[in-house]
Amino acid sequence: MKKLTPILVTAIVMAPTLTSPQGLVPTTNQEFDVCQERPQQPDWIDNLPSRDAFRGAVIQMIYRAESYRRVIGAGECSCETRFPDWDSSIQLFNDNHLGSDRNGLRDARNEYRAQANEMRDAAKVLCEEAGNW
Repeated sequence: MKKLTPILVTAIVMAPTLTSPQGLVPTTNQEFDVCQERPQQPDWIDNLPSRDAFRGAVIQMIYRAESYRRVIGAGECSCETRFPDWDSSIQLFNDNHLGSDRNGLRDARNEYRAQANEMRDAAKVLCEEAGNW
């Protein structure tokens, strides 16, 4: 029992710091380095049941790829261009992937990720010039 006492005391002393708001507890108030007024991701994407969470990941990747595409297409990186409303990404998902099974969703996510990665450097140059990277 003597060996357990220091461990128990340490656990009791450390417990408040492990659960403090400054510690590991996530908050919903997200602050960004650039474009504070960007449209927030719809709450329902974060609150999808676990069996549907992959759908949210595809929508997020569509949003990222479409964001870079818009920046490059416009040749500028205003906050409105880089962070559009989520509606078009959600609509793109609904039109093309709503009925997809898990494998189809994985393939779609990988394809949008590849597109985003391909456009990232070009978008980054424009966004750095605008101070929005």
